[in-house]
Amino acid sequence: MNNTTESVSPMGDKEPLFSFSEFLAIVEGEAVSAPEGMAVNTVTDYAVYVTEPYTALFLKFLMSREDRKNLDDFKPLIIVRQRGKESKDPFEGHALVEVGDMDRSYRRFVDYIRGRFDIPVIAVTGTCGKTTTKDMTAYILEEKYPVVSTSRSCNAFQRNLAYLLEVTKETGAAVFETPVGGPGLLATHCRYFKPTIGVITNIGVDHLDRCKTVEEYIKAKGEMLEGLQNEGTLILNADDENTKKIPLDAYRGRVLRFGIHSGADYRAKNVRYAPGGMAFSLIRKGLSYPAFVPGYGEHQVSNALAAIAAANQAGGKIKDALRRLRGFQNLTGHMEVFQGLRGATVVNDTWSSNPTSIDAALKTFDELAKNKRKIVVLGCVSLLGDNAAEIHRQIGETAAAHRPDTLLAYGEHAGEIVSAPGFNEAYAFADVNEAAEKLLPLLDNKTAVLVKASMYDKDSADFIKNLAR
Repeated sequence: MNNTTESVSPMGDKEPLFSFSEFLAIVEGEAVSAPEGMAVNTVTDYAVYVTEPYTALFLKFLMSREDRKNLDDFKPLIIVRQRGKESKDPFEGHALVEVGDMDRSYRRFVDYIRGRFDIPVIAVTGTCGKTTTKDMTAYILEEKYPVVSTSRSCNAFQRNLAYLLEVTKETGAAVFETPVGGPGLLATHCRYFKPTIGVITNIGVDHLDRCKTVEEYIKAKGEMLEGLQNEGTLILNADDENTKKIPLDAYRGRVLRFGIHSGADYRAKNVRYAPGGMAFSLIRKGLSYPAFVPGYGEHQVSNALAAIAAANQAGGKIKDALRRLRGFQNLTGHMEVFQGLRGATVVNDTWSSNPTSIDAALKTFDELAKNKRKIVVLGCVSLLGDNAAEIHRQIGETAAAHRPDTLLAYGEHAGEIVSAPGFNEAYAFADVNEAAEKLLPLLDNKTAVLVKASMYDKDSADFIKNLAR
């Protein structure tokens, strides 16, 4: 066995994350073999994320033949496998480390990485608005110091370790999006990040394919309290009825609330539409501040309140937060308004879709489409499990209450949507391309179109491009 560990790593001027011996101590591992000059530059537990030499790879999952071939393109790596498990692969040219308990060793490494920094760590969850709130919070704090945050909505737990590894001694705060795809997932995210501040933007109806009932979904969102170890700062939406169902009796930490229609620690009053966004007055500790956030809709004000509260609790000043928010840029597909084909006003809200966000989009569209013919193009919602048909009928009732001149629904449950009473004109289509054939001839400068769909609907991107021609 070659266990030479302290030679200078041939990585040029790049400082390694750990020496090989340091890594062995952290994971309680034994070096079976190791080329000269080994060091650890980065770590992952997914072979597909190996992109450079000197990566330590925990073999927690089976690899495909293609993944295994990919590893040899980045020699040398540090391969961590569980002692006693059969493996016909000698991993020649790589360092091979064996551990007694893979899960324990991996948890030790995650805990070690998280324990290296003592900074505000903000976890943001919610049915709607979590990506925007996360981005707003990071944007506010970035003026003060470097911030590590979730990229766009790339929030799968497979990326959590990579985000932790981005934190350096210069980092002043971290802001992570923590989704709930099913019971236990939020707790898993928090197991990595150990947040000091938790934000729940709202709780609607989503992910019933795994949570089964709204009650179980609320309970899954409530895992944020456990994630904060019942002692951090919890920021809740005072206007949201489902959020109020989270039991707080045993919570020992600090609870703060934001809202528009209810009493709150961070409250917006005099909310109004303005050119390019929403104007309002922020009320905090009896003081009133003039505020503006780019992007339309009352829900955007709610996102801003949550971000202001999180940034403030992380050490940012209210006035600095409000000044920064004026320059915030929303991601594409978040109530994005542009002039489309033949002068029609197009509202692109195709980032994500669920009953809560559909209602918010329709309310905002009512304001943006005043004095124009209103056409709503509505894609079906995924991940609703056995309740999908009934929930789509309820979505139809919600849409009908806003009285669009024409509704074009498409997807598996489009028929349920258009079956709701009260529509002037409502049509169901198999896909967005069929809906486009009906829509395009109707467009002119007296028409406003809301396209509400999800990023999972890949055809909607081309549909939006056609409307912009």
